[in-house]
Amino acid sequence: MFSDFDEKPSTSKLSSIQNFFTMNNPAVKKLLGWKQGDEDDRWAEKAIDSLVKKLKKRKGVIEDLERALSSQSENSKCITIPRSLDGRLQVNHRKGLPHVIYCRVWRWPDLQSHNELKALPTCQFPFSSKQSDICINPYHYMRVESAVLPPMNNHINQQNYNMSGMPQNICIPPNNPYLDSQPGSPTSFTSSNGIHSGQSSPYLTESPPTSYDNENMGYDMAAAYNQNHSHHNGHVQHNGASNGNYTSVSYSEPTYWSSVAYYELNCRVGAVFNCNSPQLVVDGFTNPKPGAGDRFCLGQLSNVNRNSTIENTRKHIGKGLGLYYDGEEVHLRCLSNCAIFVQSIMFNITHNYNANAVAKVHPGNSLKIFDLRDFRQILESSVSKGYKAVYDLTKLCTVRISFVKGWGSDYHRADATSTPCWIEIHLHGPLQWLDKTLYQMGSPLDDIGSRS
Repeated sequence: MFSDFDEKPSTSKLSSIQNFFTMNNPAVKKLLGWKQGDEDDRWAEKAIDSLVKKLKKRKGVIEDLERALSSQSENSKCITIPRSLDGRLQVNHRKGLPHVIYCRVWRWPDLQSHNELKALPTCQFPFSSKQSDICINPYHYMRVESAVLPPMNNHINQQNYNMSGMPQNICIPPNNPYLDSQPGSPTSFTSSNGIHSGQSSPYLTESPPTSYDNENMGYDMAAAYNQNHSHHNGHVQHNGASNGNYTSVSYSEPTYWSSVAYYELNCRVGAVFNCNSPQLVVDGFTNPKPGAGDRFCLGQLSNVNRNSTIENTRKHIGKGLGLYYDGEEVHLRCLSNCAIFVQSIMFNITHNYNANAVAKVHPGNSLKIFDLRDFRQILESSVSKGYKAVYDLTKLCTVRISFVKGWGSDYHRADATSTPCWIEIHLHGPLQWLDKTLYQMGSPLDDIGSRS
């Protein structure tokens, strides 16, 4: 019989003992000090501990790694580990390519794939060389653009929008006087808040431009909105467009008013969710009821390339957000315990913000992200500017929303594709309206060829 003191240690106790020694390993603690971003500390510790165990048998290599991290120099020495049979390394039950793992820990926490890395010419043991040793020195690799999904900014015509600098950030704080305080009801900004008069909103983290530069940027979208237009009962009238065969186009309601795609970094995860319910909840849970048309549950979606930052972010999505559509306006409400971050070009230009501004919406608060009446005014004015001006309005029909983590000028992430968990909403009604309008306008008059 064993006494209480002779009892064999449990698995959890052994794990705690191992963690204790890992945390008190001076080399691990020192290397952990160079960790970048918000990658999970526990996973990063295990990744570094695994590396230290491989390097400590070789004299001076850990010191070479410390010098590489402190100097951030590409002229530092190669830090190599043996290549496994499949080329991958397992850290805490997750497998990945070694150079990707340590570049993620020490340089680019949002790094997703080896396709985003290219070895520098000075590296003697790059992963791509298929040698028996692999260099994991993060400063022997450079980041290259991934062509999977470019930022929304790259699609926007620079003649129509203010594209200078990084996106500005709008903060929608609790108790915002421009938001309805009644819980559960969608709200909108009032038209008397002074934004259209050119005053800066007190809820901007940076002062937004009050107008767009007509001389340098061409067609002024904000001015187009602020002009007085009469409504034509849902019709867009021909107003001097260059294509003489254009006739008025009526708006018609589509079967699905929107579609929602979920992304982790720059990769779409799962199928696109088509919505025909006037209210939609996008949350982080798993919905066992099949065919539910009013709830998009992100918790049930799997992704083999998911890193620990994405895993941790998904845990905090919680109740997520609600979308509300009444036939003319689209509102969203933050239902999560964490803020959400919203980029709606339509919202931004109608409030004279930078076109790429990102709004931070705190828990319990709401925001009107689209108004069909405002869109009608902009469309009416754009028809007279020609085919290209109308085509560019497709970007007003897309909204990007990230959960928990923000992007823009106040954050180290430059665009939504660098955030761990985000969605892209396409508004079908306005897009179909644009399609019908463009069809009536005919082909653009500008010639295009291989040299254009």
